Formats: sequence, structure tokens, C-alpha cells
Amino acid sequence: VEDPTDFFATLCDCISISAVFAHQEFCDEELQTEAAVRRVLQGRGATLETFWGALTVHHIDDLGFDARDRCEMPMYKGEFQRAAKRRPIREV
Repeated sequence: VEDPTDFFATLCDCISISAVFAHQEFCDEELQTEAAVRRVLQGRGATLETFWGALTVHHIDDLGFDARDRCEMPMYKGEFQRAAKRRPIREV
């Protein structure tokens, strides 16, 4: 999909959507795209529900930094992956 906002706008125009569920992004560019998609969906009466964990085996609280804080979160995916690889994986 070239432009996710156009995709979801068209999808909402074609079928009734109340929510979209997706992996929670963590890099700056993806966070900007996520916010833009959220605005498009909200403008059409739908919500974007995001959840942590689809692309990592690490619990968000075990990363060694606050992933919710844009100042602490690594800017690039490679930086995130290097940081995550140094952390232990939580037993389940």
C-alpha cells in the first residue's frame, strides 16, 4: 500500500468499519503513519486499536527504556533491535 491513509479512507467508504487492530509501532516514521491513519479512521467514526508485541518477543516493560517516551525510544528500528538483543526474554 503506497499511502495507508488513502487505503483506510477508501476501505471505510466501501464497508462499515468500527475498529482496526494493529501492531503498535515504535519508530518515528511508523508512529507518524499510525497517527495519520488514526486521524482518518476517527474522521469516519472508527478507531485504531494498537497492541504491543507482534514484532518482538520482549515485553514492553523489559526493554530497559520507556518505549512510550519518544525521547527514550530509539529512533531507528536497527537501534531498537540492538537494544532489545541485549535484554533478557521474560519467562512465561
